Amino acid sequence: MQFIKENRAVLLLLIFLFSSCCFFCFITRNQENLLITFYAVSFVSYLVLMYLFLIKKKPFKLSYLLAFAVLIRLVMFTSFPTLSDDFFRFSWDGNVVLDGNSPYKYKPISYNFSEDQINDFAQNNLLSSSETSFKDGMNSKHYFSVYPPLTQCIFTFCSFIGGKNLFNNVLFLRIILLCFEIIGWIFMLKILAHFKVDSINSMLYVLNPLVVLELSGNLHFEGITFTFLLISFYFLFVNKYIFSGVAFALAIGLKLIPLMFLPLIVYKIGIKKALPFLFTVCFSCALFFLPFFNIHLLTNFLESIELYFHTFEFNASIYYVLRWIGEFVTGNNQIEIIGSITPFITVVAILILTIKSKSSDNWCSLMRKMTWILLIYFAVASIVHPWYIVYLIGFSVFTGYVFPVAWSGLVFLSYMAYQNIGVVEEEPILIFIEYFIVLLAVIYDLNQKKIISFFLKGDDLKLPA
Repeated sequence: MQFIKENRAVLLLLIFLFSSCCFFCFITRNQENLLITFYAVSFVSYLVLMYLFLIKKKPFKLSYLLAFAVLIRLVMFTSFPTLSDDFFRFSWDGNVVLDGNSPYKYKPISYNFSEDQINDFAQNNLLSSSETSFKDGMNSKHYFSVYPPLTQCIFTFCSFIGGKNLFNNVLFLRIILLCFEIIGWIFMLKILAHFKVDSINSMLYVLNPLVVLELSGNLHFEGITFTFLLISFYFLFVNKYIFSGVAFALAIGLKLIPLMFLPLIVYKIGIKKALPFLFTVCFSCALFFLPFFNIHLLTNFLESIELYFHTFEFNASIYYVLRWIGEFVTGNNQIEIIGSITPFITVVAILILTIKSKSSDNWCSLMRKMTWILLIYFAVASIVHPWYIVYLIGFSVFTGYVFPVAWSGLVFLSYMAYQNIGVVEEEPILIFIEYFIVLLAVIYDLNQKKIISFFLKGDDLKLPA
């Protein structure tokens, strides 16, 4: 009873956060007013909790918060994802592998399984109408799979043990995602302890509503990728380069994003010391790709990546400005040209930030540079889904940057584009609001001479001037 009295405000906010997240099991993408309302309640509750924990230093047992974080994710286990249809593709890819073929070789629209029973399952569960938020099942049935090998292994495993029941497939995917999230929290706490930072900072990531909804809720694999990045970083910090290399390769095997961090890591370690790390990364990646390796992996996988840069547009910022300029000058959408330029901009940013690095830079400084690389990459990208910024939220635990947290609240406005089922209609004013406020937060972070005191301690953890 005394505990309740002393922590009444915290418990009330946790109840608000829990209750509002529960509603996401029932709200679909086209219910935009309810969607934004309940997300706003959950995000405001989260912000006030962070204020109490990080600024007011309200004491609260970390173990209770971690248990609550698990509980709030378990609520998501009761229904299909309502804000994303990607799980249809996950299950289809897994069943193709079980059928003895490669998802990099065939497009769903033209593939027939070898058994009629599997075809019926695929037809009924993967290519038919949904009772939730979409009509046509997969949103990528005309494209080859773009998911790297390790994700395919997870898809296949869940399809195998889930059988021909799509809900079981989703359930086992969620179990795997949650297990890896918890492992990620453990290594996040290890890293915070290594830098002698208060472990309560981890709640910036663990309790963030966007992280909860997009990982356990909508089944996106950024959470597992970030877990392997944390494992890799931890082993780098303690100079165990082989273990770090394996973990880093596992992250690449799930998502290709970590490849952007390799130059920074190698430069930080030094070429000689980095050789075991690089060899382990290359060798491990080769092993992961080997079961799927053939000409189709090279051609069709690259074709899907090219489509990503030259076809799809959603919730972009600088890219939309460049597109508007191109349309104003030529009268046509210049996505082919702009899509070819933007990766080059990211590569240049990576090289500049790597060259400007100093051997004396600490690992937290390295994470800040990784944050800016991701920010530049997302700024010029033609498509920025809400779950993409999970990495930025995770890095904010160590960097103290404000803009990832601000963006996690604003990026949810992009779901307003799905007001009509089967149609994506973006509101320019909402995109402007999102990125204008994010820009203000970025400027604020750039103007900070050192990390705010409640994040990181010590003179060696100052931001570069």
